[in-house]
Amino acid sequence: MDIILLRGLPERDPGMTFRVADEGILITERRQHCYAHFKKQAFLYYLDTEYLRRLTRSALHHRVLSGNMGRRDYV
Repeated sequence: MDIILLRGLPERDPGMTFRVADEGILITERRQHCYAHFKKQAFLYYLDTEYLRRLTRSALHHRVLSGNMGRRDYV
């Protein structure tokens, strides 16, 4: 079991936030509807950053296939 503090997580790591909201189990909630708000934020941040994740994945795939993985050729 992993315990994750949710405060500020959507801004820091949208991917992790999405996994927590999608697969996580809520143990306690101090204020009513707070987790529902968190889940909404998680999905919105995740969808907003989908393009960036796809772009990063594509660039990594290109670097691996071209043999430039780990080389600093971006300057």
